[in-house]
Amino acid sequence: MWVVWTLVILAVLLWLGAVWLSALVAKYSHSLESILVLALLGVASFWAGRQVVGQIAPEWELGPAIGASLAVGFVVFSLLSYVAVNLWLALLTKEHDQLIADLEEEEDRILRDLESMRWQSLRVGSSEAAMAKETPKVSPRQDEAKELSDYVAGWEQEGGAARIRSLKVLEWKDEVSQKSKEGLQEHIRQQRQLAETETDDIKKEQARVRLALAKLEVLSRTPASDPKEPREPKEVLWSRSQSPTLIDPDQSLLRQRLQDINRSISAARSDKTLFLRQKVSLRWRRRQ
Repeated sequence: MWVVWTLVILAVLLWLGAVWLSALVAKYSHSLESILVLALLGVASFWAGRQVVGQIAPEWELGPAIGASLAVGFVVFSLLSYVAVNLWLALLTKEHDQLIADLEEEEDRILRDLESMRWQSLRVGSSEAAMAKETPKVSPRQDEAKELSDYVAGWEQEGGAARIRSLKVLEWKDEVSQKSKEGLQEHIRQQRQLAETETDDIKKEQARVRLALAKLEVLSRTPASDPKEPREPKEVLWSRSQSPTLIDPDQSLLRQRLQDINRSISAARSDKTLFLRQKVSLRWRRRQ
């Protein structure tokens, strides 16, 4: 019975080897270096196959022994060549991988810095709250901007997905900053409608955040002394015990850098993917 299973496994491995050999010829452009490496692997694989057959069936005649050695050697060659080609690809894409790793490391560091600043602002906010009765009340405009900013910051840090939500906030802020006055008002109308009619809780919460960001953009464009300052209807978007303060200039710079890093990572990954989708030239020297 073991003979049958051995033949079945060998047949499957031969088929997989044939598929890999077809890809090795079609997907890669070979140079003198790669041909030499593959030839050395072929010789070593045949030798390994001959040793295996010699150990299993030393009494076989020369013809069957060579045939079995070639079959086993082909399987070994497929495995070794697959490993060798993938290591070669790793060397060819090393610059991309290093760039992505460096950018992701910087991204993580910036997120940690932003988190540290957020907690620091919370401590400062607690101290300011204790002195609130002794200080003049802020204007309705400032109060609305702080409430909206608090809501966005609270959503951004909620749920253990701060990194993903921070990137979404940056994307949405960039989106509203590029809209005209009319486009911004239409965006506010659409997001308010979504926040009222959407049945999915996640999408509803995202619509409220985008609405808050759009209102902040309107407030930032309206001069503080403008007597015709538009008054949006006050909406209670959330209520939480923690209320981060407005983002300071340092945080704005870090968030801008975070957005730039995200674009650079996407570009590096796209470049790497495009390179691997093309017919790759297996050479020692660096690709041009």
